[in-house]
Amino acid sequence: MAGFAATLLGGIALIGWYLDIPLLRSLGMQFSPLSPNASASFVLAGIAYWATVNSRAPLARGLGGIISSIALLTLIENLFGVNLSIDTLLIPVNHPAYLHPDRMSVVTALNMLLLGTVLVRGLGRASRVNATCMLLILASSWVGLLGLVYNVTSLYSLPIFQSFSILSAFTFMVLVVGYFYSQPSPFLTVLRSKTSAGLTGRRLLPLAMIAPLTFGWLMSELTRNGVVDTAMGVAVIVMLTSGLFVLVINVTMRIQYDEELLRQAAAHDALEFALHRERNRLLNEFVTNTLHDLRTPLSSIGTSAYIAGRIEDAAKRGERLEHIQTEVRQIGKLLDQFAEMVRLNQMEGVVLTPLALNPIVVRAAAEYQVLAERKGVRVVTEVFPGELVAPVSDLLLQTALIQVLNNAVRYTPSGGLITLRTHCRETHALIEIADTGEGIPAAALQRVFDVQYKGNTARTADGSTGGIGLSMVKRILELHHGRVDITSIVGQGTTVSLIIPIHTPPS
Repeated sequence: MAGFAATLLGGIALIGWYLDIPLLRSLGMQFSPLSPNASASFVLAGIAYWATVNSRAPLARGLGGIISSIALLTLIENLFGVNLSIDTLLIPVNHPAYLHPDRMSVVTALNMLLLGTVLVRGLGRASRVNATCMLLILASSWVGLLGLVYNVTSLYSLPIFQSFSILSAFTFMVLVVGYFYSQPSPFLTVLRSKTSAGLTGRRLLPLAMIAPLTFGWLMSELTRNGVVDTAMGVAVIVMLTSGLFVLVINVTMRIQYDEELLRQAAAHDALEFALHRERNRLLNEFVTNTLHDLRTPLSSIGTSAYIAGRIEDAAKRGERLEHIQTEVRQIGKLLDQFAEMVRLNQMEGVVLTPLALNPIVVRAAAEYQVLAERKGVRVVTEVFPGELVAPVSDLLLQTALIQVLNNAVRYTPSGGLITLRTHCRETHALIEIADTGEGIPAAALQRVFDVQYKGNTARTADGSTGGIGLSMVKRILELHHGRVDITSIVGQGTTVSLIIPIHTPPS
């Protein structure tokens, strides 16, 4: 873009010289026009920028050499007062301007020499020498531009700035900005980005450069013509600049706010979609596993019914019928758990009432005492000696304890021990159910709370439903704003910890 602008401005000025149209030489401005050599040099510089972008470095270096040569010869003419006819190279002999051609100013020639040096060294090359040359061009052009805009006549009493053109200053600045914009730097990385910071920079940076210059020129003209005095001019500049920045900042903030809302909405929709897919996956897995669990007892029922229909011995037929009834009860338990899990997942909250936890734990242990003794397993309680009260749902907490105790009794061999403990941990109440059963492998601990997960299918050979219990416990503890942890060592036993806040967290 910078190369295109330089080629366009230089080309228009050159056409103005060849067709003898003064309007095109200065693009309609009242300031000094571009000289023919300066116009041609800008055209060559623009082509060199294009060549660099299109990986034609030799062409760019050659054009840089031509620009440097023109600038160096012009400097020699200015410094030593000689005429090398460099100023008339592009002007036909019969042209009206041939006898009195415009010459590059000294500052233009110096800038062209620096620009040509950068092109010869390689425009795409990041180096301190190139950066220094470009900064010198920027500084001299900026000073000259300010002097022209604010009509600082004392500046042009200096030989270096005599006949310096505003078009030269502007074109040099465009080329410098194009150079730095193409170089890698943290500042430009942010400025080019599509982030909010990049958008803000792209809106405010040009404004910070152009607005003070424009308002300053306007006030200087008004002051020079006696419309306002100096103090009033300064006050108006401050007010206009502040108002413009407030307006642009307000527009930028609104745009960024709307974009942020759109991003948040898109992120929310993406999250909802991901959650929906995950729910469907879990539901499909849950239904598939449940159907599998139903198929096993149903197959057993079918086999037993078939055999019972062909057995004449009443006692043996009774055994088969009893087996069928057992399987039917097992299916009932599975369906009850299925319905309970669905109900828990649909619940968004429960009514929690401050209750003493020790009696709830003792009651749950007593309910499983008889079943455990039949298997040869002892159940003991070690409750917290003081008062232990927490906001809970009595029914749901009992359900969670029963599920954990059911697993503990099922997987603890004869002669084993199940211990229920309660503790107080500052802000939380802790209920532990520890057994001396076979334990759970470390790899399986990560998935024991997944719906219908069974780390060892052999462990459910007793016909128990398995796979839903710990998922229910996890959901119940979530409804209590707590959590469930599990630790286990294979061959030594498992400990399940129910952690419940003593105070209800704010909603």
